[in-house]
Amino acid sequence: MKEMIKKACNSIIEHIGDIIVIAIIMILIGGFYSLFCIHSVGKHEIGFTYNRFNGEIKILNRQGWFWFWSPKYVVHTIDQRPYQIKITATLGIGDRVLNAKLVKFNPKGLDQFVAWHGRDAGDNVRPLQEIFKCYAFAPDGGASCPFIEVISETSPTGADPNGTKKEAK
Repeated sequence: MKEMIKKACNSIIEHIGDIIVIAIIMILIGGFYSLFCIHSVGKHEIGFTYNRFNGEIKILNRQGWFWFWSPKYVVHTIDQRPYQIKITATLGIGDRVLNAKLVKFNPKGLDQFVAWHGRDAGDNVRPLQEIFKCYAFAPDGGASCPFIEVISETSPTGADPNGTKKEAK
């Protein structure tokens, strides 16, 4: 009986290395699969895919989890929340906001956005806000830019977007 237990223990010890190697390989395969094939689009984001084989861009019609074959597709997201962008002056005693606008991304202009700035320009919020700032404070106020939507605007003079002076209440 002792000899059988000893043989069983030796057999387990001999194969424990194989079991560990197989477990590590399975964890790596699962990790690579989830890292490269499963993508998430948050509830405040618009998602789109870029096909590396033919250059086609498709807007995803919902938010949530998606499975795409990674060598062929890349999934990108653009934040749809409104952002306040502003032009400030640093005076040494504090910043003064000269102009501010509340803007957000307009999905109807996605093709133009990708053509002008590249498909990964909206992946991070900070560069996206800088892009918004460039177009929102252009002389036409972003009207010629199909991917930006100006929600509201403020200025120190109280002027509205049409350039007329608002009455003080």
